[in-house]
Amino acid sequence: MPWKAVAKRAGGMGARVGWTLFTKLKFLLFGLIFSIMLINAVLISIEASDPGVGVKYIGDKWLLVTEQLGQHSNDIINQGGLYDGGEGFFKGVWNLMKDLYWLFESLIIIYIWLKVLSFVALHMILWDSSKTAVAYLIAIGIFLSGQVVTILAFTDKPLITPFIAFWDFIRAIPYIFKPITNIAEKLMGSGKDLLENNTIT
Repeated sequence: MPWKAVAKRAGGMGARVGWTLFTKLKFLLFGLIFSIMLINAVLISIEASDPGVGVKYIGDKWLLVTEQLGQHSNDIINQGGLYDGGEGFFKGVWNLMKDLYWLFESLIIIYIWLKVLSFVALHMILWDSSKTAVAYLIAIGIFLSGQVVTILAFTDKPLITPFIAFWDFIRAIPYIFKPITNIAEKLMGSGKDLLENNTIT
């Protein structure tokens, strides 16, 4: 099988493995992300000598989450992906992991908002635990409405910013999975070169 085909298969397998790990280890992942968020807030507050800066940092993460999702997505699109092997393989992988963290942090916060709002809708609006799908639709409506209000209140961006953010994320998806293929291809290529260099002719 050609090396590039193997690399692409490895990229797809990596995406499936990533989703499986998320579903099994999501609470550990939530704890890790919140810990990093809190540490960043403390460091920012210490650097600025103002605890309000750290509070604002956390508030922006939660209240302006769609704006940040759109910003991270646009950054990925503008730089043509997450993985840049031009600075070296290991530094490229480190930058990929760092950028993925900022992106998934926004996605996980959105996930938590929807879970909480759907729970509220299910038990305080619908009063029917069998209407899970309807509860999620209500949660999405409340979430998007809340995002529009907070963006209008705390930024100078247009009210359609949350919707643009999700569209930008969809556009960024090919760039998100491309690095996994590139890294696999790099590893496959290195293995191939090693085998060829050590083959006795």
